[in-house]
Amino acid sequence: MNHPLSVGYEPQEAAAGAEAAVALSVVMPGLDEAQTLAVCIEKARRSLGGLNCSGEIIVADNGRTDGSQQIAPSLGARVVHVEDKGYGSALTRGTVAARGSYVIVGDPDDGYDFVNLGPFVEKLREGYELLMGNRVIIPMVAALLLGRQIIFSGCFVSVLRRRR
Repeated sequence: MNHPLSVGYEPQEAAAGAEAAVALSVVMPGLDEAQTLAVCIEKARRSLGGLNCSGEIIVADNGRTDGSQQIAPSLGARVVHVEDKGYGSALTRGTVAARGSYVIVGDPDDGYDFVNLGPFVEKLREGYELLMGNRVIIPMVAALLLGRQIIFSGCFVSVLRRRR
């Protein structure tokens, strides 16, 4: 089977004028995170390079004013401009623009371990279609160390199989 995440997978030729498909898209929605964007892109690139699958990195630009739009392409990421304001709009447009059969979504604030996408890819290779990771452990540990209650709404990295 020519599974998108199998080692040696070769995407089918794209039709004339269409963009070639990739196995895995890493989508980073957000706003004004220039201080951490480059680190996140580099981590995702390293991870994609070690996974033996084709991939792309997309930065969904929702009106950034901090120069992120120039940082992303200089590191090989594709910028998707999102006119509608709000995190949900950036998340949606970035995911829709993804060419991958599978999409990993995480904020570019260096709170997610983009360098370690392997466990997600392993589960996708096993047939899982939706995976959720979280970073709730960080506030829990911080609360224990600081002896304070920390209110945390929960932040997730999402991984999903696209339906075309």
